[in-house]
Amino acid sequence: MDDNIDRLREEIAQREAELAGLKSRLAAAEQSRQQQQQQQQQHHHHHHRQHVEPWKWPLEALEYQRYGRQMIVPKFGLEGTVPPCPLLSSRVRERNKRRGETGPAGFARADAALPTAQLRLKKARVLLVGAGGLGCPAAAYLAGSGVGALGLVDGDTVELSNLHRQVAHSTSRVGMSKTESAIAFLREYAAKKTTKTRAARRDWLSRYLLTRSMLSSLNAGVTYEGHGVHLTADNAEDIVSRYDLVLDCTDRPASRYLISDICVLLGKPLISASAFQTSGQLIVLNSPPGRGPCYRCVFPKPPPPESVVGCGEGGIIGPVVGVMGVLQALEAVKLICRGGPEAGLEASPDEERHHHQQQQQQHTMLLFSGMADHCPFRSVRMRGKRQGCFSCSENPQLTADYLKTAMDYVQFCGSTRPVQLLPRQERISAQEYRLLSERGTKHVLLDVREREHFHLAHIPGSINVPMSRFTSLGSRDALPEEFPRDLPAHVPVYVVCRVGNDSQVAARRLKELGLSRNGERFVGDIVGGLRSWKDTVDGSLPFL
Repeated sequence: MDDNIDRLREEIAQREAELAGLKSRLAAAEQSRQQQQQQQQQHHHHHHRQHVEPWKWPLEALEYQRYGRQMIVPKFGLEGTVPPCPLLSSRVRERNKRRGETGPAGFARADAALPTAQLRLKKARVLLVGAGGLGCPAAAYLAGSGVGALGLVDGDTVELSNLHRQVAHSTSRVGMSKTESAIAFLREYAAKKTTKTRAARRDWLSRYLLTRSMLSSLNAGVTYEGHGVHLTADNAEDIVSRYDLVLDCTDRPASRYLISDICVLLGKPLISASAFQTSGQLIVLNSPPGRGPCYRCVFPKPPPPESVVGCGEGGIIGPVVGVMGVLQALEAVKLICRGGPEAGLEASPDEERHHHQQQQQQHTMLLFSGMADHCPFRSVRMRGKRQGCFSCSENPQLTADYLKTAMDYVQFCGSTRPVQLLPRQERISAQEYRLLSERGTKHVLLDVREREHFHLAHIPGSINVPMSRFTSLGSRDALPEEFPRDLPAHVPVYVVCRVGNDSQVAARRLKELGLSRNGERFVGDIVGGLRSWKDTVDGSLPFL
C-alpha cells in the first residue's frame, strides 16, 4: 500500500512538473512576443527620433500594470514630485497652474505625483513568524501587494490536518518544511522534496525543479526568505533585525511574548492576530515604535497553561483564521504605505503631524465573530502603554542580554505536564480495558470529552458526560444528570478522555462525590485515553 501511495505521489509530482513546464513555456512565449512588440515599437520611435529617451518613471512598466488597480485607490497615496515631462511646453504648464492642476513645481499632477505608497511597499521587508493558518493568507496578499522581501519563520512540517485552513500547503507537500512549502506556493513550483521517497525522484525532475523559470511566480519581484526554525531567544535578534515589520502568526503564548519583546528591543512594529473556533482578534503593537503598547501592556500575565486550548482540541473554522490572516496583511500594507516611524521609515513633516494625531487616539483591538448574523466585527478600546511595563516602560527591565541569557518564556508562560492524580492501581491500559469489555464484564465507561468530539467517534458502549459538567458541579452529593442512576455497588466505573488527563480529574471528582462508596466500587481511568486506544486497539478510530 505504501509503495502504491509513493508511486501515485511521484506520478502526480511528475504531471504537475509537466504542467508547470507547459505554463512556463507559454509564459516565456508570451513574454517573447511582448518583447518583440516592444522592440518593434522602439524601432518605430527610433525611425522618427534620433534616440530613444530613457525610462523616466519611478516604477517599471510591468509594475504599473501589476499594481495599477491598488495604486489608483484614492487613500492609497500618491505624493511627491518627479522631474517635469519635457513634452510639456511652458504654455501648457502655465495653463495647468492657472487651473490648479499642478504639483508644487508647477507641472501637471499626472506628471508630478510619485507612487509613494507602492515605492514604500517595494522597499519594505516584512517578516511572518508562523506559516500556518494566519501566515499563509497573509503571505499571499503581501506578496501580491508588492512588498520587497517576505521572510517566513516556522520550524514545523506540513501535516494533513493543516490543509483545511493552511491554504499555501498541499497534499503532495505533506512532510515538507512549512517555510519551504509556503515559498513553493508563492513561487508556484514544487520545491525539491526532502523525504527518502521524494529524494529518489528521477534526476531530470530534480534538475528541472532547480532550474525552472520564475515566470509563473505569484510575484517574481518579491524576494522570499525562508527560516525553517522555531523563533527562540537565541536566534530572534538575528532574524528579526533584518526586517522592517513583523507579523505574529503563531498560536502559542510563549511565542507571542518573545516576538513582542524582540520587536520592542529592535524598534519594529508588530501586528498580532489569533483565531480559535469561530472567532478571532487582531491588535497592532509597538506602533509607532517606542510609543505604542506592547503585548505585555495588553496581557501582563500569561493565561494559565491548563486553559490554553489549541486547534487540535478546540477546533478551528478555516475561513475564520483566513480572515484574520488577510486582515494582518491589510494592516501591514496600511503601516508601510503611511511611512514614517510606524513602519520604521522616514517621514515628511505632514506625516509626522499625522502620526502625532494618531498617537493621541485610543489603541483598539479588533474582534471578529465568524458565526454572528449581524456585525461580525467590533472594536474595543485598549489602554495605552502600561506604566512599569517589563518591556517598554521608560525604565524597562528587558534588555537584549537579559532576553538571551535569563528569559525563559516556557517557564514564564507555564507548561502543561502529564497529570498524575490517580495511583497506578486505579488506572488500566487500553488493552486491559479491551479484554475486560470482550469478557462481557458489567461496567460503565464514561467519555468526558465534549459532545462534538464524542459524536465524531467514541468507544462502543461509552456514555458521554462532558468534562465541563464536572467542573460546574458545586454540591458534594450531586452527580451529573447524564450519569446512570441506580448503579449496583459492585459495578466498576471507568473514565476515558482524549489523552488521559481530564479522565483522572473526572475520576477523582467522582470519588469525592462518593461514587466509590469508600472503596467498595472501583473508579479509575484508561491510561492515555483515546489516543492510546487508537494506537494499541483500534487503529481505525478517528482521533481528533
